[in-house]
Amino acid sequence: MIENTPPTDQIQLFYDRIGGRYDWFEIYEGRAKARSLKLLQLVPGQVVLNVGVGTGKLHAEILSEIQPDGLAIGVDISEVMASLAQERTTAPIVVKRADGSQTLIVEEGQDGTVVGQLKLQVKNGRIKGWHFNQHVITDDYAEHPVIAAKVAEVRAPYVTGT
Repeated sequence: MIENTPPTDQIQLFYDRIGGRYDWFEIYEGRAKARSLKLLQLVPGQVVLNVGVGTGKLHAEILSEIQPDGLAIGVDISEVMASLAQERTTAPIVVKRADGSQTLIVEEGQDGTVVGQLKLQVKNGRIKGWHFNQHVITDDYAEHPVIAAKVAEVRAPYVTGT
């Protein structure tokens, strides 16, 4: 049994704070991640659930192994990490928050105006069913401050007057 585990909200806050710098730790984790990827023996067409997707660097490698017909879904507790992973891969990413709520991030349009929502039915560790909804983003949707800030940061070098 693991004792003295930090509360989930503290873990989430930690990864939200270091998300933008997390890839710096690649010097320490790179070999272990490469070995893990090799041991998975991924083949095209597989479905992969990547729990703790982080910044998406390894997720992008997983996607390259299972393409063209595979599906990789990443899950992370940190919104910052999940946003970084989604930007890097455009693959479906789930943010699982400390309060138990979840958000799936799937960008379908190059301009970011279409987002997909995927609901999975999981039983005994296996996907038993799924339902997908496509949403067209309009001014009717409330802006999420963390995601909006990240979008503004990424767009800034390409947009004049920002």
